Amino acid sequence: MNELVKLKSSIIELPFAVVTFRKEGYIHIHYKYYCLTLEDCKTLFRVIHKNSPWEKCPVLITQHELATEDKEAREYNLRKKKKKNCTAIAFVLNNLAQRLVFNFYKRIFQSNRPSKCFSNVDLAIEWLKPFTSQNRDSKD
Repeated sequence: MNELVKLKSSIIELPFAVVTFRKEGYIHIHYKYYCLTLEDCKTLFRVIHKNSPWEKCPVLITQHELATEDKEAREYNLRKKKKKNCTAIAFVLNNLAQRLVFNFYKRIFQSNRPSKCFSNVDLAIEWLKPFTSQNRDSKD
């Protein structure tokens, strides 16, 4: 069993996001008030790949209501190859504009991985629980 699961969550702070490898078996990415660039996205994926205790896991994404990404970053993030290790994605979006963009991209770029938008973090975490079972210690 991985030491992270036994001990506690691990946090990495980047200029544009906070990445938490949660002991519950998922990765939480919180985007700060920032416009994400292509280089930021590449850095984020490198950090996650290098530090994740799991080969595959679900992801919880939260963000500041004014967080955004430029066109190149958005295109990069939509590539299926970049999300191959992600079993499910829960987005917590409280901003109407962000929810509209999410729904638009979800319809256009269909994915074989479950994804859902929430307005509440607790509901998003509850939805992710079935996808975390292989990443948690059975004694939890």
